[in-house]
Amino acid sequence: MVWFQCEDCGDNLKKPKLASHFRSCSANKLSCIDCGQMFGQQTVQGHTQCMTEMVYYIEFWKSVSYICFKDIHCG
Repeated sequence: MVWFQCEDCGDNLKKPKLASHFRSCSANKLSCIDCGQMFGQQTVQGHTQCMTEMVYYIEFWKSVSYICFKDIHCG
């Protein structure tokens, strides 16, 4: 799940919380915590996934697989 930081107040938010945050904060700029790209209220909903997030999960599963193949206690 993509997380955003509100550049106006500093709150960190998941996408489902954005609409309620817009009611309580001007939230003119939001940045993606994973890739750092900036968005406005109208464009933030279109950012569903970024390369950094995909790479994170790929690397995570690679490391888990490596540990499991190396470790006799896996499984």
